[in-house]
Amino acid sequence: MTRLERYAGCAFAHFLSYGLSLEERKEYKLAIPDIGSIFHNAIDEFSKRLDAGEYNWHTIPDEIRDKWAVESVAYAVGEYENSFIRSTKRNEYLIRRMERITVRTLWALCSQIRQGAFEPIGYEMPFSHVPDSALSLQGRIDRLDMYEDRERDKVYVRVIDYKSGSTFFDIQSVYFGLQQQLSVYLSAAVDYLKDKYQDKEIVPAGIFYYHIDDPIVAKSEQAEDEILKSLKMNGLANDDKKILVLMDKSLEGPDGTLRPSAKSNIIPVETNKEGELGKRSVTANKEQLMTLTKYVNGKLVEDSKRILDGDARLNPYRMADRTACDYCEYKSACGFDVRLPGYGFNLASPSN
Repeated sequence: MTRLERYAGCAFAHFLSYGLSLEERKEYKLAIPDIGSIFHNAIDEFSKRLDAGEYNWHTIPDEIRDKWAVESVAYAVGEYENSFIRSTKRNEYLIRRMERITVRTLWALCSQIRQGAFEPIGYEMPFSHVPDSALSLQGRIDRLDMYEDRERDKVYVRVIDYKSGSTFFDIQSVYFGLQQQLSVYLSAAVDYLKDKYQDKEIVPAGIFYYHIDDPIVAKSEQAEDEILKSLKMNGLANDDKKILVLMDKSLEGPDGTLRPSAKSNIIPVETNKEGELGKRSVTANKEQLMTLTKYVNGKLVEDSKRILDGDARLNPYRMADRTACDYCEYKSACGFDVRLPGYGFNLASPSN
């Protein structure tokens, strides 16, 4: 998945990375990718500990949750090249900061799960997705949540990707192939559940990013609510009112309708005075969600064929004020310079 997103961003950077296997010289310090991996591994360790123990996301006491959070970070650090990770005062400070953020993250995740009816059924779930006979994708879904509606013979599924950076769902980025992971995760999750629940309809409930962070808010009686709002997941939710209420019970009004003038602190949904979805809600219907996954699968097949055809053009994308070159480690090697004749950003489609 990361590979094909890299190709969509710039075919030449993909060639340098995956064709020539060029890498930056390793420095023995904690970098952003290291921190992100440690966060992922710590949350995964905590989740597995819950599954194997006497508690769950609803019943674990606060003090046990916080203790396990710190221990999970220690485990993740120990598993991650521990020969150098505690070698400097700077790294020790970063580890303490990771402990604090992980404690906050797991508090928020528990709060979000308790406020809805969906339950996690898998963490770091390996999958193999085959959108075409010539293309097989492998990866891991950070978290897979499910709710089974026995009355209507339906299973609702949502996928959540943990991000330590400021990644936000952007439909334009999906169109250009720069954000494909969530859609592929959803396709893989639907296929997985179709095999498991063959007599039920599998309905996508949403695709979301959870931003791992420790937001600062002013001290007040509403401080916890403000923190939860800051840690709200972003992504795309199914606009079915029943599903929205299952994801956030605070949205529920009388007779199963949506409550007027309500704003979720879990998903990007709010209602107007009439109890209908507000303009700032980020939602789609079931057909649109499935169309999205179909489009992404087609884009993946198209780009994979271009890779096999040897297309390695120097064609970094530019979208508003973002470009593929902003954080590219190959900037000093490719020679790309818009001031030179024949060089320019791809403003339309990154892979055309």
